[in-house]
Amino acid sequence: MLPGSRIRCLQAPQAPHPTSNLGPGESTKSNKARCRKVISQFPFAATVSFLFLWPLIWLARRVLDGAADGEGFIVLGGKGADAVGPAQDLGRLDGGPNGHACVHLRYTALLMLAITSLDNQWMGHPRSIAAALLESEGHRAIVDPGPGSTIETLRKQLHARGLSVRDLDALLLTHIHLDHAGASGALVRENPRLAVYVHKNGAPHMADPSKLLASALRLWPNELQQLFGETLPVPAENLRILEGGETLPLGSGKLEVVYTPGHASHHVSYFDHDEGVAFVGDTTGVRIEGHAYVMPATPPPDIDLKIWENSFTAILERKPARLFLTHFGFSENPAEHVLLFRERLHQWAEIAANSMRSASDESAAMASFMAATRAEIAEHLPAEEVEHYVFSAGLHLSFLGLARYLRKRAAAAF
Repeated sequence: MLPGSRIRCLQAPQAPHPTSNLGPGESTKSNKARCRKVISQFPFAATVSFLFLWPLIWLARRVLDGAADGEGFIVLGGKGADAVGPAQDLGRLDGGPNGHACVHLRYTALLMLAITSLDNQWMGHPRSIAAALLESEGHRAIVDPGPGSTIETLRKQLHARGLSVRDLDALLLTHIHLDHAGASGALVRENPRLAVYVHKNGAPHMADPSKLLASALRLWPNELQQLFGETLPVPAENLRILEGGETLPLGSGKLEVVYTPGHASHHVSYFDHDEGVAFVGDTTGVRIEGHAYVMPATPPPDIDLKIWENSFTAILERKPARLFLTHFGFSENPAEHVLLFRERLHQWAEIAANSMRSASDESAAMASFMAATRAEIAEHLPAEEVEHYVFSAGLHLSFLGLARYLRKRAAAAF
């Protein structure tokens, strides 16, 4: 296969089609001669067919991508049935009589980058934290490996696909929150050649996570170890600093890095334009695959709704066909998803503001906010999924983040 080519199989048989269906008055000798003539014309016919069919192939691949689920992709150099998807026969050259072909031309649409969703089974909960395994021509990266508490599950997920941590080349962090990036240091210890890509605002905290852990301990004083496990530093030589605007190669694929703050000041998103997928971390909230409900995730310390608007614009301008969310999986209609999330984000900010105005203290305000937002979630989801969303996003954290943002905004107004 030519480098960069998506035509995988171009094959002519060595003899006439093995049937006795000859044309009227045709001998076996003349049949062989006719087939040889067809085969001699094959390069020209193949070229014409390729030029004519390539736009249709591209369109068919986009349609198939849109219909596939989160694991419906063809692996380039990878293993595992979960990562295999549709391959389409899109061309045939018939040279024999009665519709029997002397030459078959097969086009197979290949993906430049194979994407597999890995369920980290956080705290034993399916569909709470997803890591994305990216593969192309023997190169492999993971977007957001998850917390240290799920590293054994991640190893098992890789092993099920014939891989290990040592087969990885890079970790692509959308941001440094522990549920997304906490396992990074342990993975680098296991595979010292791993490159860890992270925004410049988050890089110092990956090299020295002491402040990050101290902040997390204030939020989870009794549960930090159970929730997130061990968080090890990433050696400075393994860090690759991002600002936004970079293009990262991975095999024959490439990813555009876009700075997308709002949820966090150190948040970036990765865009695979060939496959139309945007890996957006928490920029577009929580939406568990299989449900339409989109829920904000607004933890402290540095959410900013005004800056967040720029990130929505940056995502929509690139017109991805799908979003990949850490919580959890693929979302198939990015424009609608972002619209719903943006509306609910501002609605929740208003609920937080009203709770803070009417309550006697912050504890009462949090209780009021959580009651109102939980009731809203229950309007859209069955009871078991309400708890799933609340657990995955941390509803109390959303209040704390919004309250901090509203206080800072009020202080800046004076």
